[in-house]
Amino acid sequence: MAKLAMSPSSAAKITNLADQQKKYPVLNGRPEYLTSLPIQLYHPVFSAFDEFVHSTDVTADANDYAIAHALLVQSAALYTKEGKREEVIIPLLNEALQRALVRIVNANGTGSDSCHLTKCGKYLKALAFLEETKNEIGAGGCDPFIQAGFSFREFWSEDAVGCPPNICHYGVEHFRLSARVFEHHAVVPPSCLPSQVHGCVSSALSGPIPSAFND
Repeated sequence: MAKLAMSPSSAAKITNLADQQKKYPVLNGRPEYLTSLPIQLYHPVFSAFDEFVHSTDVTADANDYAIAHALLVQSAALYTKEGKREEVIIPLLNEALQRALVRIVNANGTGSDSCHLTKCGKYLKALAFLEETKNEIGAGGCDPFIQAGFSFREFWSEDAVGCPPNICHYGVEHFRLSARVFEHHAVVPPSCLPSQVHGCVSSALSGPIPSAFND
């Protein structure tokens, strides 16, 4: 069914979204009845990550705070094009997440703005993190949260896939980190972690990356 849907960037546009959600739904709460169980019930890794984010035992050093501050400042800067924003933000995300984000193109030519691959077996790699960027809130013709969910489904509808990814999507002072699972439909909860830029960046991006991220 997913392979019959429009590309993520087209399906997420408001002119197509209602029709696409009716024919090829993603369980993202748009509209409300397209909602699944809390994502923490699918696998304990999601609860573990959530607990880590809210833990008061996590310590951040000066470098962690410096990276988080730089990410906040550069996210609030003005850029003429989305590509210019990515040139600045992606290296900061790489440093904050202690991971390397790259662009992967699916067999049908679609792909998210960037992602992180993790080892899954001796010779295989799987998608662990997927990111969608918009230059400003309202730019690009669609919500990056919606598009990221469709991108997640697009990846999982490929013939060979690995482990379910976390997903990051942001516009200018809006940074959101959430998780996804794939059952009969792609499950894309509206929110499972702090979504505002100050809360999410300072809590989720400062300090060591939890083992749950790798699982």
